[in-house]
Amino acid sequence: MKTHRKVWAAFACASLCAGVHAQTNPLRGVINSTLVLTSGCAIDSGRGSVGETNWGTLDFGTQPSGFTGSLNATTGRGPNSTQVTCSPDITTVNVTVDAGQNGGAGAGIGNGSRALTNGTNFVPYEVYADNLNSRQYQVGAEQAVRVPTPGSAFPIPVFGVASKTSSSALAAGTYTDVLGVTLGW
Repeated sequence: MKTHRKVWAAFACASLCAGVHAQTNPLRGVINSTLVLTSGCAIDSGRGSVGETNWGTLDFGTQPSGFTGSLNATTGRGPNSTQVTCSPDITTVNVTVDAGQNGGAGAGIGNGSRALTNGTNFVPYEVYADNLNSRQYQVGAEQAVRVPTPGSAFPIPVFGVASKTSSSALAAGTYTDVLGVTLGW
């Protein structure tokens, strides 16, 4: 029986020693890491691309109901303006502005392919890509806008001109419209 115990003790020692030996010779391996960045733009730098966002407000101010002439407004300025950040390889974006909710209305009141309304009356207006009103956002057509500093956040300004050529007074109230904007690259 003593021989059997010696064999058993030798086997146990060999098993324990093998376990200790395995701990001193660790297994090694690798982890592969990868990241794919695609070319594109994101609205509001840092938040990533979003399906829809508020691009700002064209606020034409407060006027008497019988005003005539042109009123100017702009979006895309100030600390709360919508910012766009594109990858550095994108130097131009394409902006498309639709006709809004009242496209073509108010032709007898003034000039513009879009219109503000109080629900009954209309004040036509137009939107542009520049403050000189030389690059009009034609309804549904892409307008190329240069990225000022590729890779950095920038606003997409929209300049509006409301036009009332009729000398007839309109009903007092708040006149509104909603334009759909699409950004492509």
